[in-house]
Amino acid sequence: WISLAITRSCKYVKKMVTATLTWALASQVFSLVPNDIGLIRIDSNTLNGDITSIFSGLNAFGMFLSSLFDANADGTVTTTEIQVYFVQKSLKLLWVYFAITVAQWASELKTPPTLEVIKDNTTMYDREDGVSQAINKHFAGLRGDEGVEWEVQARSALVDKALSVSICLFAAYTALSALGVNMTGLLAIGGVSGIAIGFAAQKLVSNFISGILIFVTQPFVEGDHIIWKDIEGRVDEVGWHSTRIQSTEHGYAFIVPNTDILGAALRNLSRRKFIPIIVNVDVPDTIDPTFGVRDFVSQLERLLISRVDSMSVRKPQVRLEYGDNVNQPQSVLLRGFIEESMGFEKVNNLKALLMQDIASYLRKRESKPAAP
Repeated sequence: WISLAITRSCKYVKKMVTATLTWALASQVFSLVPNDIGLIRIDSNTLNGDITSIFSGLNAFGMFLSSLFDANADGTVTTTEIQVYFVQKSLKLLWVYFAITVAQWASELKTPPTLEVIKDNTTMYDREDGVSQAINKHFAGLRGDEGVEWEVQARSALVDKALSVSICLFAAYTALSALGVNMTGLLAIGGVSGIAIGFAAQKLVSNFISGILIFVTQPFVEGDHIIWKDIEGRVDEVGWHSTRIQSTEHGYAFIVPNTDILGAALRNLSRRKFIPIIVNVDVPDTIDPTFGVRDFVSQLERLLISRVDSMSVRKPQVRLEYGDNVNQPQSVLLRGFIEESMGFEKVNNLKALLMQDIASYLRKRESKPAAP
């Protein structure tokens, strides 16, 4: 990574060295001009600004040059004053050029190398130290490499945007300071303006901050199946201002402000450790409350275990539900806990098979003749 940084830095260092040598050479050329030679004189006693200069007949132009170069305001522009003027102004422009070049330099340093570059230099980039691995992981997230988790990509993008904003602010501050702009006054005006804009756009700023919190805390990511209030769907896009949810029921795309998303309870179904299967089976009225119910529950538990036990993360549960009459159970609640990796579609198919098994058992039981 150090070699990559040095390689990318060479051309920008070369640019700055070339600009510095060019400025130094130009300053030396200016120094060859004899000093204190009067070029323009203004007669301050005349009201019309009568000018006598080497620029014969160009009074207006001479007045303009005098206003630029007459540093001591003595009415005479000399070669020394012109030399000082050009050296000072060109030095300011040189600093502006440095600020822009450094910003470009930093922007290229934070740009991830292509996969082709990494493949050609595997021994250089595939190091085991923590810094190399962290840089490699960050750049992989920026490129969106296959197998990189979305959380890593989001964090990398957030860091990259923060670096980009910092680079732009640094370049603007340095360039304006070099040009002689009063940054204290500008920052004060910006602070007052920021407060006014903040009050005028509280909702926008609030949504932006909420978007940053979503990126940092990761309550959900793109592709997650969530339930927020009465909206259930997949997260299509997480933006700085809002989040788009594709409804699984109606097919609509809901655009929800980030502040509202964080302001209400949200259920992320994609981050459950298991997907539940819940089936409620009514207890037939003809069953004996003591021995018949026990056999009935035992048969349902056997059917539940036979279907879900191999894919469960914990032991299935069977529980009797009672109503007003505590001596007569109303239903049997069956609960299975299926691995989340199975997916909703497979779990729904599994639930359908379980219900078919239960329905078949109930039909056989009803067709069985009652004991004398």
